[in-house]
Amino acid sequence: MSAMCVLLNGAFAQADTGSDGATVRFLTGMPGNLDWRARGDVEMTRQFCVESATGHFVLAVSSATGGLNGQATIPYEVTVEINGRVRSGIISQASPVFSVQGEADRESNCTVPSNVGQLTVRLLQKDAMGAVSGSYADQLRVTVASN
Repeated sequence: MSAMCVLLNGAFAQADTGSDGATVRFLTGMPGNLDWRARGDVEMTRQFCVESATGHFVLAVSSATGGLNGQATIPYEVTVEINGRVRSGIISQASPVFSVQGEADRESNCTVPSNVGQLTVRLLQKDAMGAVSGSYADQLRVTVASN
């Protein structure tokens, strides 16, 4: 099977404040590619920061294609670690959006540890090996809204 690639949307490398006062900003390694080279599980982790005017937020990770898209569609795992909790979900055609709720210190910026999290995208070898040979790609979009 040829290479597979997941690209985290580079637009979120910059701070992006929405009309509701919520901001998500990637702190490391944007944009990023997850490349599978026909062996083993692979993952990519990026550190991000959330600021919310209300102190509460919903972070959504969404896929334009519902998984790695090519000759077929391959699901993959998304894990968000923030506020001392870890939540995981599968990005697939059946569930192309993964959302988590969290809290952010309203008085701070990205220097407060509770506002900083990690996003990990993981492709399992068993899912990749079960697909038709070819090139696959997906682009994730990460957004945040106050709640």
